[in-house]
Amino acid sequence: IAALEKDWATNPRWKGVKRGYSAADVVRLRGSMPIEHTLAKRGAEKLWEKVNGGAKKGYVNAFGAISAPLATATTNAAERAAKLIQIGASYDFGMAKVGLTINDGENGGTGTSTQISSFTAYNLSVSAPFGALVPFASLGKAKTKNDTTSVISEDYSLSQFGARYSLSKRTTAYLMAGTTKNNAPGVAWTKDSKTVVGVAHSF
Repeated sequence: IAALEKDWATNPRWKGVKRGYSAADVVRLRGSMPIEHTLAKRGAEKLWEKVNGGAKKGYVNAFGAISAPLATATTNAAERAAKLIQIGASYDFGMAKVGLTINDGENGGTGTSTQISSFTAYNLSVSAPFGALVPFASLGKAKTKNDTTSVISEDYSLSQFGARYSLSKRTTAYLMAGTTKNNAPGVAWTKDSKTVVGVAHSF
């Protein structure tokens, strides 16, 4: 208990931290077998050191408000060969967050068909938090083309609008309305609209 109290009092990492419990409470509720998360502990200590003056360059490289994921997938199974590349980026302006996702793929055919088709799509989204309420909207396009015959089999335009409301830390109510249009020539259906209302809870 004394060692923990001393660490809280003297370690600069805990400066300004207010606790609603005592060191005795922590020790009393600990399990009988100590568990060490070595990699997480060393990573946290190294990051703390760098952001508090230990970085040789005087700063720490980070994306900041930018998030930029990249994903690729390939299959070469006997029944289907395909590949997909997805790249996206989002920027948090504080008052709103804007994101863009782009997909590009190719279906190399199946064991009974040598026809190749390509797929391209993009989605642009924006959300703006107002306290517990977060309105959002997204627009997208998706197109599938048979590269062997040059026929466009799917040409989708997508739009979605809605809002999320945090009822608590683990419960969120949501409302979404969206429309999908297929602009490809000769398709059986051209438009589909849906509205969804629900509540999500994390257990």
